[in-house]
Amino acid sequence: MQTGLNGQVFDDRNTFYSVQAGHDNRSGSAGFGKLSTTTPYGRFDAGYGQGQDYRALSVGASGSVVAHAGGVNVGQPLGDTFALVEVKDVSGAKLSNFSQVETGGNGYAILPYAQP
Repeated sequence: MQTGLNGQVFDDRNTFYSVQAGHDNRSGSAGFGKLSTTTPYGRFDAGYGQGQDYRALSVGASGSVVAHAGGVNVGQPLGDTFALVEVKDVSGAKLSNFSQVETGGNGYAILPYAQP
């Protein structure tokens, strides 16, 4: 038998959790939990699982680093296309319709999955 629960952490649309637990007569009890979040600097997750004969810890990160004439910026994973957006001398400006994309200290933002 297995059961699980997942959802958002509070009202944060960028942070999610997942918890699963199970038991059977052959392999005993097992459980796993995972927390994932997306920030302006990338996607991050951590998980832990444990069963009768094992323990496992996982951590992960994905994102991008773009070097350009105006400096170096870090951001979310890029996909096949991206755009570099400049908001001159403005740090922390959020781009509408793009969750967790904002300008860095140099006034540039990495816009992933850009379409012409």
